[in-house]
Amino acid sequence: FEKVVVAVFNKGINVLQIVPQLEGLVMEDLFWTGKPLLEAVGAHEPYVEKKRAQVQLAVRQALIPLLAYAKEYEQFLELATLDIQEYLKKFEDTGSETSLDGDKAEETGMTAAEIKAEIDFHLAEKSRLEQSIPSHITIGPFYVSCEATRTMLS
Repeated sequence: FEKVVVAVFNKGINVLQIVPQLEGLVMEDLFWTGKPLLEAVGAHEPYVEKKRAQVQLAVRQALIPLLAYAKEYEQFLELATLDIQEYLKKFEDTGSETSLDGDKAEETGMTAAEIKAEIDFHLAEKSRLEQSIPSHITIGPFYVSCEATRTMLS
């Protein structure tokens, strides 16, 4: 990201090199040799180099809180990478354990209360996620839209 901002700064300095003088545009009937340009700062003048370094430093410092905020989402990595089909298979397997009673195997299954408890747990987690992840947030100069992440996780 820093490279993009510095590139825009450099482009701005380079564009200053081709700003025409107004006299040639206003006094059309006069003979002009060439296209007179305004005198501008050079890309490698000390003042410009200092300002470029200040821009780079400002961008680096602005990224610190943004990266810290991004780390807050590490707690959701397991949920984001969860294979739903595998989770459902494990959930079904825990409910279909067999108990051996003599020579006969019988399926125990899960009770409706256990399934309801699991559903209630996931609904509570969804509600907690929706409350903890904003739809958008402004961090320094950055506007961060979290809506897609929020939707994907809930």
